[in-house]
Amino acid sequence: MVAHLQAQHREIETLLDALMAADAETRWPSFDQLRRHLAVHETTEQEIVHPRAAVELADGAAVVARRLAEERAIFEVVTALEATDADSSAFMTGVANLRSSLLAHMQAEEAMEFAELCIELGVRQARRMDNATRLAAGDCAIHLPADRTLSALLTCSRKAIHGGEQVHR
Repeated sequence: MVAHLQAQHREIETLLDALMAADAETRWPSFDQLRRHLAVHETTEQEIVHPRAAVELADGAAVVARRLAEERAIFEVVTALEATDADSSAFMTGVANLRSSLLAHMQAEEAMEFAELCIELGVRQARRMDNATRLAAGDCAIHLPADRTLSALLTCSRKAIHGGEQVHR
């Protein structure tokens, strides 16, 4: 599970680098690709990883609360970018802020949540969670529509994780 989530973090870093280097023509498609990946990744964490970490880790509720607060702040930045002209300097300033927030968030998850959760769960339970995160990420990636807002992408991701059930947040 940890290796899979860390690999997703490295992919997010790659997508951020590509967005930072994108020219005016490829900037919005690069942003859209990052946004879709974030929707799948963060929904998987929120639906599978964070609930388990809140229960299993010492001080887990506080650890998860901090990660969720970071995620909300990241989603606010993405939502603001959705309403910003991709050719503007404000967009690139927002992308730089998003990059900084995401890198700090991913580092905190890996250090304070993923590794500790793997230790607490043991090999067998961690393998089950790994299977669930892989299934959720694969299923969501197939069903996410292009050019939707982050909010709509998160809703699609939750529906896919829960087998098409309506999930209200």
